[in-house]
Amino acid sequence: MCSHPGYERQVNKQSGQIHVIVVGYGLVGQTVVRLLMENDICPTILELNVQTVQSLRSQGYRTIYGDAARINTLTDAGITDAHALVLSVSDVKGESEIIRQARELNPHIRIIARTTYMSNRQNLIAAGADVIFTDEGEVALSVTEMILKQFGATPDQINRERQRVHESFYESFFPTPPQAKKEET
Repeated sequence: MCSHPGYERQVNKQSGQIHVIVVGYGLVGQTVVRLLMENDICPTILELNVQTVQSLRSQGYRTIYGDAARINTLTDAGITDAHALVLSVSDVKGESEIIRQARELNPHIRIIARTTYMSNRQNLIAAGADVIFTDEGEVALSVTEMILKQFGATPDQINRERQRVHESFYESFFPTPPQAKKEET
């Protein structure tokens, strides 16, 4: 379990744990890592800032120093056995190549990417990303939620609009599950 940051163990297929690699430890990466750990998912962090790597290691986090665009860095992080790869850095250099390499090394990995602009989504889809979040889309959603809340929308109305926006931005990534389709008919 990852209930606190004092873990230092390898995660592999035999352990039965979910192995997630998080690229980048900026604000988004920190939030993803914290929420994963609070849900007993022990991440491996890939980071290029030496001081950040040293600090994380001293706290017991499994952290790899290196460029995610390099195959040996992905391999050191355990990409071949990982369940998911999260590119928490927006528009990281070589992002499409990182996605292609990860997919080649582990065809079953779930790849979640972040990009600044909606216009870059197609490039990341073509590279093999499963889910892409855009800064533009998420900011638009946050602004809309704040306005709706400020002018008296109910939580149900806000949730409905959030779902509608997510479906319009990300529908190709979140298809209706087969069992839900059966229930609809």
